[in-house]
Amino acid sequence: MIKDMTFAEQSALFAKLSNQAYQDPNIAPKLFKKLGFTDTVYHAHKGSNVYITQNDTDVVVVCRGTEVKEWNDVRADLSINLYPSRSGVGKVHRGFRTYTDYVWEMVREDLSKIQNKTLWLTGHSLGAAMATLIARRCVLQGDISNPTALFTYGSPRVGNRAYINEFNTKLTHHRWFND
Repeated sequence: MIKDMTFAEQSALFAKLSNQAYQDPNIAPKLFKKLGFTDTVYHAHKGSNVYITQNDTDVVVVCRGTEVKEWNDVRADLSINLYPSRSGVGKVHRGFRTYTDYVWEMVREDLSKIQNKTLWLTGHSLGAAMATLIARRCVLQGDISNPTALFTYGSPRVGNRAYINEFNTKLTHHRWFND
């Protein structure tokens, strides 16, 4: 059980999962399995990539970050205009919201079927931004368990102060960054 791990162990696990999300969809599930996750689903649409991996007690949504050789990823990163958030509070980065929108319905459908498991979210870079937006949507969604925590690595700013202030009252977020 992830919740029985120390904070350092949790942080290391989610960092590994976030790193493995960059692997080919035929390879990543095998790497997740080595970490104890026996069932993995992969969703991709227009460059947006998300894994949902689980074991007997936990489910983790892992969002892949920016692939610098993928033009769609770079374009999403550069689409910096702020748009109203789906929650109705504050504004969020247009590119991150668009990438999240590409996979949200698939993720929502999968998560709504999972019962009695602890939900976690993680990602690096663009994946961290997507994980943040997905985590917030999970909190607002009635048929999905609230995430226990969100672990992000190298996350860009996702939204304006109003969005972040509302977000921080609803979810535990561990944001790892460099300088």
